[in-house]
Amino acid sequence: MKKLKIIIIISIIIIIAILGTILFLNFRKENIPEIVEIEEEIAHAGEEEDNSDMVKDATKFFTVASCVSQYLDIINEKSSIYYGYNENNEYTRIMDPQENIQEILANPDKKVELLEEKVKFIPLQMRMVANESTEKYLVYGMIQNLDNEYKGDIYTYVTLCPENATFSIEPIEEKPKDIKEIKFSNEEEIIEEKASNSYEEIEVDDEYLCQEYFDIYKSLSLAKPEKAYELLEEEYKKQRFGNFETYQKYISDNREELEKLRLTQYLVNDNEEYMQYVCKNQYENLVIFDEMALMNVKIKLDTYTIPTDKFKTTYNSTSNQKRVMMNVDKWIQMLNNRDYKAAYEVLNETFRNNTFGSEEKFEAYIKENYPNHYTVEFSTYSDEDATHVQKIKLKDIAEEKEEKELEIIMRLEEGIDFVMSFN
Repeated sequence: MKKLKIIIIISIIIIIAILGTILFLNFRKENIPEIVEIEEEIAHAGEEEDNSDMVKDATKFFTVASCVSQYLDIINEKSSIYYGYNENNEYTRIMDPQENIQEILANPDKKVELLEEKVKFIPLQMRMVANESTEKYLVYGMIQNLDNEYKGDIYTYVTLCPENATFSIEPIEEKPKDIKEIKFSNEEEIIEEKASNSYEEIEVDDEYLCQEYFDIYKSLSLAKPEKAYELLEEEYKKQRFGNFETYQKYISDNREELEKLRLTQYLVNDNEEYMQYVCKNQYENLVIFDEMALMNVKIKLDTYTIPTDKFKTTYNSTSNQKRVMMNVDKWIQMLNNRDYKAAYEVLNETFRNNTFGSEEKFEAYIKENYPNHYTVEFSTYSDEDATHVQKIKLKDIAEEKEEKELEIIMRLEEGIDFVMSFN
């Protein structure tokens, strides 16, 4: 009987313990969501929701870029808009720049450091977020002066009011490492029409986009070559230049010529995975932009460093004479592109060693004896025992000079390879 009482007591204690545990677990289960919600609220306190997207609309992109350019003109204290003739017919400053600056700033009380020279704005990246009445953009780009010298990076907010075609600017003083580090949201902003804050929407077509890509690459190569080098297609820049130092030397050696480059022709190829914009300058040289998305491009400066499948197919299905002509044309492209390394390497080893001895001597010889920018005219052709002889005439594209005649001796090798010499 005593044993039975002990068993009953122990059983009651166990039951009470089990019930207590169940009640405690239920209590925790019911209260955990509330605790997590509070912790999440604390963790996100003070953060703004970032609904921005990279700008994919070219019209919007270049319209906003034009607003930044307009802003940079306004903060140039030596801009012609602030000068004129006074009542004594003296040419002097007739307007305070701060008056115009206040009209376009989101915060009119903000002090902006003035520029002392005219600059160009090179837009590179842009994000946006929109609401019912305004569109807010976060813009990153580069500034260079008219001598193509790098003057710094710029980050700024630009707010557009499409209803009355006005804009405001809010410069960002702290420079982040990446535009994606900046969080922003588009709060409603009332922009009043004033004398300096109106904009016109840019109409973008293929020609406009080719011109912009061409100018942006040219500006980067002259003012910030490390940025231009980053945009070159990876395999291409490895084969053409090998490293940044070689590319930098190429830019430095040809700077005077590069500053004069202008777009003369363009071609647009619509591929499945990307758009391709082929730009030709006045010296018949190419800059090829493979566009994955707006401002997301990979650049090549020629078609011979990495031959296309189309070139290989055409080359392998044509006659030996046509192959020789294609190879000569390729060699002339190398010279036009100042790619003396590639032009030297296709020379017959015995010929180049006996005639020049080094790439530097070859380059000096070509510069001294032949035109600066070449057009080629083919004349007579002959072949004997796998040796092909093609006579050509070279003429300077830019200047009316006496034609140079050249005899190319070539051997065709496997695939699309060849070796040559010239008299």
